[in-house]
Amino acid sequence: MNNLLKKVNDKKLEATYGNPILMPTACPVCGGAVRIEKKYNTEVLMCMNPNCNAKIEGKLIHFIGAHGLDIESMSTATVRDLIKIGWLTQMSDIFKLKNHREEWIHMKGYGENSVDKIIEGIPTSLELWKVIASAGIPNVEKRTAMLLADKFETWENFMNAISVKFDFTSINGIGATTAKVIAEFDYTEINEVMKYITVKQKIVGGKLDNMSFCITGSLNMYSNRDELIKTIEANGGKVAGVNKNLTYLICNDKTSTSGKSKKAKELGIKVITEDEFNTLLN
Repeated sequence: MNNLLKKVNDKKLEATYGNPILMPTACPVCGGAVRIEKKYNTEVLMCMNPNCNAKIEGKLIHFIGAHGLDIESMSTATVRDLIKIGWLTQMSDIFKLKNHREEWIHMKGYGENSVDKIIEGIPTSLELWKVIASAGIPNVEKRTAMLLADKFETWENFMNAISVKFDFTSINGIGATTAKVIAEFDYTEINEVMKYITVKQKIVGGKLDNMSFCITGSLNMYSNRDELIKTIEANGGKVAGVNKNLTYLICNDKTSTSGKSKKAKELGIKVITEDEFNTLLN
C-alpha cells in the first residue's frame, strides 16, 4: 500500500500511525467486489466493477470540468441524474444528449432553458491540451498536458507517439513514472470522443488574441452560429459562456432581456453587434 497502510489479511488493514481499520469487502456504491491493485507504483483499493456508477461519475465530472469541456451549466447533480437513467455511460455520450432533449425538458427539475443551456454549452472543438487533460490519464493535469500539446501539436501526432513507443521522458518536465502512465493508458474512450470534436489549431498573432466572446440572439450577417464561431476561433479568439472574464457579448439587439444579456450587463461586459464585431477584424 502507501506509507500509511499495509495489508494484514483479507479483511483488515493496519494503519502505521493508528488503530487497525477494516477494509471494505464490497464497493459502497454498486456492491461490487473490491481488490487492492497496484497502479503506477501505488497500491489502491479498487472496485472491480467497470460499470460502477461512482467510476462513471468521477470520469464524467473530470471530463466536463475546467480542464476539459468546461460546461459550466452542467452540475454534478445533473451528471448523476443522467447516469441513473442510462443516458451517460461514457464520455462520448455527452455529445448525444441533444437527442434526448424532448424527454429531458419534461423531467423534474429541468426545463427548456436549463436543458438548452447545457446542450449549447457542449463544445465542438477544444485546445489539444484540454483533450489530453480531460482523458483522465493518471498524473496528467494541465501542466503536463500543455507540455504534450506543445510537443505534438495535433491529436494524430500524439497518438502516433503512443504507437511508436515515444520516450516521453525526453520532454523536459515529464518524469519516468508519468511517462510510463502516458504510454500505457487506454485511449479507447477518448478516441471515441474525437469523432465529435476537432482540435483547435493554435493561432499566433490573431486579431482576436486574448479575446473571448459569447453569442446570443439571431444573426444577420453570418448564416449560423457555427460560422461565427469558426470566424472567432480562426482569428485567435475564444468562445465561452457569460462570465466575469468575458470580453464581449455579441448580440444584435442591445435592448434584449435574454438571460445572457442580463448577466452580461450585470457583470459590466460590453455588448457588441455583428457589425461591431467585424470592425475588430479590420
